[in-house]
Amino acid sequence: MVNGFKTILPPGAATAVPAVALFLTTLTVESARAQQENTPLVGSLPLDSLAALISTAEQGDAAAQVSLGDMYLSGDGVPEDDSEAVRWYRAAAGQGYARAQFNLGLMYANGQGVSENDAEAVRWYRVAAEQGLDRAQFSLGEVYANGEGVLENDVLAYGWFNLAGAQGHERAREAKDQLSRQMTCEQVARAQELSVELLRTIDQRQSLPESLRFGVIRNT
Repeated sequence: MVNGFKTILPPGAATAVPAVALFLTTLTVESARAQQENTPLVGSLPLDSLAALISTAEQGDAAAQVSLGDMYLSGDGVPEDDSEAVRWYRAAAGQGYARAQFNLGLMYANGQGVSENDAEAVRWYRVAAEQGLDRAQFSLGEVYANGEGVLENDVLAYGWFNLAGAQGHERAREAKDQLSRQMTCEQVARAQELSVELLRTIDQRQSLPESLRFGVIRNT
């Protein structure tokens, strides 16, 4: 078990950007793909821009949906409402938007806007992690290290920490080093092999057409 690594979703976790710049990035589906891993929070928008953003989200733009989720989570420009945040994150997550999937996992893990459900948190962490999102990979490593929603498994934890750490996620590197000190040499060797297998799976998944890549949410 790894101690001291608990994922928390703080309100206003990302940095606000000028309203006009963000609004322009939410107008097309291409913007959703371009900002797959790091869409910032919306600042307080003028009423006409907010209305346009909501309209864009309602038309199915994933970037607009996740931005509205951020707004409702933080209460920035709209009344704070965790249930509404979940609604918009879920809409974007269903389109394969990795950060929305990860945020939805955090909402389930923390019981924000939904009943706390570790298994459901793991489910959403996994689909985001399999798209290569380092934060989701780190969180998936945590749940395997601590047995939250899954059976405790140090080899799987190490494997996911290793992938996230390879992308520069410092906490994942620290967690992997801490975990390795309580694993046998054979377990570490297996975990390193597993990291290669996981990376291969991610690469194969990314090469699939979107309709197949995001069509099925794995529960294993």
